Amino acid sequence: MATEVIIPQFGTSIDKVTLLAWLKDEGEEVKRGDVLCEVETDKATMEVESFVDGVLLKHVAGAGSEVQIGSLIAYIGKDGEELPKTETKSEPKAEILAMSQDGSAQQEQSSPKIELPKVSGNSNVKISPKIRKLARDSGVNLATVVATGKNGRVTEKDVRDAAPDSSASAGSGGKSVTCSKNQIAVSRTIQKSYQEIIPLNVVSKIKMASAIAKRKSFHEKYKQRLVFDSIFVYAVSRTIKLFPRFCCYYENDSLVGPAGVNVGVAIGTEADLYIPVVKNADTKTLEEINMEVVGFSEKADKGTLTIEEMADGVFTISNLGMYPVDIFNVIIPPYQSSAMSIGNIEESPVFTEKTFSVEPVAKVMLSVDHRFINGRVAGEFIAEFKKNIEQL
Repeated sequence: MATEVIIPQFGTSIDKVTLLAWLKDEGEEVKRGDVLCEVETDKATMEVESFVDGVLLKHVAGAGSEVQIGSLIAYIGKDGEELPKTETKSEPKAEILAMSQDGSAQQEQSSPKIELPKVSGNSNVKISPKIRKLARDSGVNLATVVATGKNGRVTEKDVRDAAPDSSASAGSGGKSVTCSKNQIAVSRTIQKSYQEIIPLNVVSKIKMASAIAKRKSFHEKYKQRLVFDSIFVYAVSRTIKLFPRFCCYYENDSLVGPAGVNVGVAIGTEADLYIPVVKNADTKTLEEINMEVVGFSEKADKGTLTIEEMADGVFTISNLGMYPVDIFNVIIPPYQSSAMSIGNIEESPVFTEKTFSVEPVAKVMLSVDHRFINGRVAGEFIAEFKKNIEQL
């Protein structure tokens, strides 16, 4: 009997995905673990694998279609095997016969149907996820793109050159630019936070001399660059350990949690915002945290961050210290307790009871969900964070 391939459960809050591309054709032999197709949610592209050996007998769902979690998308069996007459599923199956390499998602968004970009001519041409994403967001059919890259590859410039001009918006005299699916998801997240979370903001000055010295010694020891985001994740994770309430979130007049000390880092690209998460950061060394944060930044630039890497955060850090920004408001993501913004480092006067000095100082703003974290707890938290940074 033919085996049904269904869309697996990627997380409790995802109920549908877009089937981007079939990587195995009908009639093609597949092995257990072979990637059958690519699917997409708002922020990540995932691969669906086969759980069995056999022949891919039929595609039930077409590329570019929107499918429900648990829906039938294909059959695998013996060559020439007869298929069941009913090829649609009204109810998701409990037993999933296909799996994803990625994990769960943080939020639910409906994905519009899209046209599957294909490359005409040589079907063996590889297209990076970043180029595919750029083509989808720009409304470009890759079959119409003239490839100028090495070995016939499609480059970012090729896609941008093929992008249609923005059309004039009706009645406004301006231009209409289509947002990417990820940007739409971010916009909805911000709106949900604004409507539901009541923030309390606490600002403090942090002396950064110890952190700067730590970066220097880290480079000398490991021959690697230590980014400030890693230092902040390290310090925040050690602080959260003393404040379990920061691992919860507020829902239906109750606290949900606590979860692990999972600290997110806001990473912005030219048009998108991602918040990958360092899981159980309180158990990791500064070197381990730095490896993850640097890797997240590289993946964000390529558009290859997975849902699993952006799931389960309890606290978010947003750093604009590389710009002439003193301090700024930060949005607390839904299902998190708090977030922290970090401004630039400036030489500033520092006064104590008997001394005066000029030291590198940065301002930070801690924003907490005031529905269950009060000002006293927020003040105690930022005092402990300040100590963890200044005594690295």
